[in-house]
Amino acid sequence: MVDADVLDAARRQAPASFRRTARRAVLRRVPAEVIDERYDTARGERFVAGAPAEYGMAQLRALLPAEDFATVMAAIDAVARRVEPGDARTADQRRADALTQICTAVLTGAPVRSLLTEHHVRPTVHVVAAESTLAGTDDEPAELDGQPIPASLARRLAADPSATRRQLALAHPGRSLDRGRIAYRPPADLAAFVIARDRTCVFPGCNRAARRCDIDHRVRWHDGGRTDAGNLQALCRRHHRAKDVGGWRSELLVDGAIKWISRTGRIYVRERARYPTAGPAPPTAQEACV
Repeated sequence: MVDADVLDAARRQAPASFRRTARRAVLRRVPAEVIDERYDTARGERFVAGAPAEYGMAQLRALLPAEDFATVMAAIDAVARRVEPGDARTADQRRADALTQICTAVLTGAPVRSLLTEHHVRPTVHVVAAESTLAGTDDEPAELDGQPIPASLARRLAADPSATRRQLALAHPGRSLDRGRIAYRPPADLAAFVIARDRTCVFPGCNRAARRCDIDHRVRWHDGGRTDAGNLQALCRRHHRAKDVGGWRSELLVDGAIKWISRTGRIYVRERARYPTAGPAPPTAQEACV
């Protein structure tokens, strides 16, 4: 039963993290052929539509496959991150303007690629899956930008040579990526590893995608912190400030979890994101309990 798979997580996870755990548990229990059938049906209902709103505004609505949504948001976020000094726009306002900017570039023939940059890396939609899943020996759920997806979808994305996404290695990249005290800014390969490892902002309860976060030194650079995978973490701008000027502290625990201590002394533990691993053979339609 799905309930048995998620009861322990319900007691210790924040709501957004628990929702991901529950979705992953459901994907493990539903037969692959059922998931594929439901995906094909849902994909057929995709649309983009608009409607006028008050005071000269309009609403844009879209229902997209998860992989297409991730592609759209990766492009929008990459452009929205280009903030000039004195820019008073909110993050939502920057994303709205970024969408318009991308569409305007297409209509005017401007080079859209020049708009895009994130952490000095081309914006990428991250797909993470166990090697056994990609090989087709099991149907363990994979992840698309931190969200659970069916194994069959992960295999299609990994096999698509034209996709603007990449399969990231699941193993630790090794010390060769670390920069110690040589450089403050992490190189592109180290930044990509931290983004893939953390998946989201590592502050308790925050689920902003890591690619939309700052790459933070847990021990600050001017306090002797190193530009190493073990000292770097993804933090959204709000929680980056909470750590640097709001009195919050973080400590890396032995199991990879992060202990956060508020300025009043309260302790919160953020579990380290786990990579998908090889799982048991998928259930048959008779065995599944949906």
